[in-house]
Amino acid sequence: MGEFLNGKAQQRVPKSLAPYEDELNDIAERCHDMCVNILKLLAVGLKVRTLPRKLQSYHLVPGRPLAQDRHSSHQLAKIA
Repeated sequence: MGEFLNGKAQQRVPKSLAPYEDELNDIAERCHDMCVNILKLLAVGLKVRTLPRKLQSYHLVPGRPLAQDRHSSHQLAKIA
């Protein structure tokens, strides 16, 4: 289905899913946030000190706050 931009799908949504576009956007955002958190925790576990620029620009969405994990917030500051 592709990415959502400003809450709207960038590709045509099937008619059966069109009434649920807002919910699909919410699911996509939650999945993205969870993936970013998993990658951050993996980086903490692997003791990665910096995140490559390519990954920063691709995975960190402007305007969306980063989810912070209370157990590793001091280490995540080095990554983000």
